[in-house]
Amino acid sequence: MTILIIIFLVILGLFLLLLEFVVIPGITIAGIGGVIMLIGSVYLGFTEYSVVGGLVTLLSILVTAPWMFYYFSGPGPGASWCWKPKLTERWRVLTPEASM
Repeated sequence: MTILIIIFLVILGLFLLLLEFVVIPGITIAGIGGVIMLIGSVYLGFTEYSVVGGLVTLLSILVTAPWMFYYFSGPGPGASWCWKPKLTERWRVLTPEASM
């Protein structure tokens, strides 16, 4: 049963971090919660399944997280999910001649 809790914490932590980086950028509850869940899953892996379980959990996070961020914010098919601000107006430079 503990392995299911670890898997759930890893998936939810990665989802919250993805939500933080892609949808709502900045330091929010999603990012902090995601980091806490990932740290908790690694802690549970080490305490319940000794060094091997903790290292497997840690390595799975270290491999999955960069791939997931690249997939959803890079040039891949998930790039359409990424929040990209767009300028709606062009910038105009005012010169003294133009204001007269």
